[in-house]
Amino acid sequence: MLYCEHSGKSSWFARQIKFKYRKRWVNFQPQQPERYYLPEIDAQSMKHKVILKWLPPRVMKTIPLRKMRQDFGSSFRLWYFDGRNSEAVIVLCQDGKWDTIRVFDPMWLTNLYEEDVKIPYRCQIFFDLGDMEQALQYMRVIRICFGFDIHAGSDWKALSQKFLKTEAVKV
Repeated sequence: MLYCEHSGKSSWFARQIKFKYRKRWVNFQPQQPERYYLPEIDAQSMKHKVILKWLPPRVMKTIPLRKMRQDFGSSFRLWYFDGRNSEAVIVLCQDGKWDTIRVFDPMWLTNLYEEDVKIPYRCQIFFDLGDMEQALQYMRVIRICFGFDIHAGSDWKALSQKFLKTEAVKV
């Protein structure tokens, strides 16, 4: 469903590109090369030689994480992958009131409270067979969060020093 040409998301993206083109690329800006003209002239074409230099694209350095609802351990019922919206849904029920938390990006799960990471880890995610690959991405992120103790209050420097080798091993 992610790369389907007939899905609503691909047609939405095509409409966004057309709209941004008409509005002079406010958010989406296509990358353009810089042209440099050399002073020497080509003998065959009698024109200046042109060098095109592509600058590296501007990219985001950090992923913006959404604030997640915390401390829902006692009201957790199940979680499933919604194929229509391509997002995971956490279903909660407390005192007869049903509520949902919608998670669009699996990386948002890294912003859960420490006790809340354990609950989806113990419970399997429900999904349709066609959405299995995307749904299992959410399970992988939860497993990594549980295994490496990643949660909303974790110290990233301590985690990187603990699990990543920063110095080369001398032989």
